[in-house]
Amino acid sequence: MIAIVLALAPIFALIALGWGLRRWLWPSPDFWASIEVLTYYVFFPALLVSTLSQARITWEVVPFLVVLVGVSLAVAALLAVIRPLLRVDGPAYTSVFQGSLRFNTYVGLAAASALFGSEAVALLALAIAVMIFPVNILSIAVLARHASGSPPSLAATAGEVAKNPLIISSVIGLVLGALSLPLPPVIGPVLDILAKAALPLGLVAVGAGLNLGTVAARGTAVTVATLLKLVVSPLLALGAARLLGLEPLAATMAVLYCSLPPAPTSYILARRLGGDTELMAALITVHTLLAAISVPAFMALLR
Repeated sequence: MIAIVLALAPIFALIALGWGLRRWLWPSPDFWASIEVLTYYVFFPALLVSTLSQARITWEVVPFLVVLVGVSLAVAALLAVIRPLLRVDGPAYTSVFQGSLRFNTYVGLAAASALFGSEAVALLALAIAVMIFPVNILSIAVLARHASGSPPSLAATAGEVAKNPLIISSVIGLVLGALSLPLPPVIGPVLDILAKAALPLGLVAVGAGLNLGTVAARGTAVTVATLLKLVVSPLLALGAARLLGLEPLAATMAVLYCSLPPAPTSYILARRLGGDTELMAALITVHTLLAAISVPAFMALLR
């Protein structure tokens, strides 16, 4: 357990650094918005293309992906069932939904790299590339239905998904990997250099986005989403992984993926499509802070 905590400590130290920099040195929202945009549209897509272009998808990873899709659908169905018990309006429900399903790729890949190395990073990157599609489609559809109060437009949903830079870069990387095509001589090294900036800048930006002041007033919704994301989802993944007989590394990456806090991009999506941005900020904050405890605990459980 101590070794796992020490391996993950630099990740959460960078998040804490981002919070401190925003609080005491660079408080300007515009500065951090620029960092987020640069990471989201340049550095992280470069990481996905660089990593996934080297990944080779085989039938052995299908049960691993089945676990991830199955857990996400189970949580989405559970949220639909318990929605009347939450006693929240439509926009707030969309934030609970996003907080329970979405995942922070920066924290996940940094944790995989720190604990298990390049093989784990490739496996988790594959999971991220595949899960970007259903998670974004579900999130956009729920926002379109419950934030606006009208049924989602198929064209609008497809347009939002198609413009997502993570989806575009994942498709490029997966196609290159499936065809065993190497990156061109100049482009490949450039992408590798850009990719190295993705995780540290992404983690610092996560910390800068933490907002402790929005947590206390949204107790019930925050509690439900936190339990679903940080406890129920990884436990479901653990049970499904054992049921399907996943290899140890695949089982660990499935649990890691399902225990990740929601990404800061959840806030951006909520703001664009009419979700409850205050609740979304509270969920990102609480989940990111508690993940410093829950992620090492689940990783220790699997050792």
